[in-house]
Amino acid sequence: MPNNVTTIVQSGETLSLYAKLYGCSVEELKKLNAGKIGKDGAIKKGEVLIIPIGKKPAQADKSERTTMQEKANWFNDKLEEAKLKIYNPKLSNAEREKFEQEYIKLLNMQKKRNEVASIGISKDKMHFDLKIKKDITLAEFRKLFPEVGKNFSDYADKTKQTRYENGKGFIRNPKEITLHSGAAFSLKTQEYAHQGFFSELGTSIQKTLGLGEFD
Repeated sequence: MPNNVTTIVQSGETLSLYAKLYGCSVEELKKLNAGKIGKDGAIKKGEVLIIPIGKKPAQADKSERTTMQEKANWFNDKLEEAKLKIYNPKLSNAEREKFEQEYIKLLNMQKKRNEVASIGISKDKMHFDLKIKKDITLAEFRKLFPEVGKNFSDYADKTKQTRYENGKGFIRNPKEITLHSGAAFSLKTQEYAHQGFFSELGTSIQKTLGLGEFD
């Protein structure tokens, strides 16, 4: 049987959001909170909702992971950790709200990451590969993908995306550097430990590596 917990509705939150956070259905939420929900399913800010939470999700086994697999799963691990926190039935309302907001922030970040790029270990296990789906500045990319941001530190030099300023020499500004849709990058797994850098790939090499088809 699921445990019931309570949470305080914040501005902009919906029944579908709570269903996603806690792995329950909107209909379950409506039944448990009869009289608190509008005919159109709207909920008011400040309303105290009853939420059913089932068995705490099992954590993924990480014991056999390689360093590159750790890197590839970094964001999913953060999502898992955030979700596990809200499954604690002993949280106070303040604690629950804090952890819910952290989880929601990561879910929104996940959506944006999925829109911008695909990233993972190639099927041959020899490359850590990345393909850009949507134009994004290098500065924004580093915020969304901090796990690989440092591996792009020489990208501006290689693409000559620098500018010259009197008295300062050549300046590299990540805000002015764009990673374009369709661009693909690869880093050999054995180079990762030595802080190697991603190399941009041509279309023919992308097809050869099967880029975007990750395990």
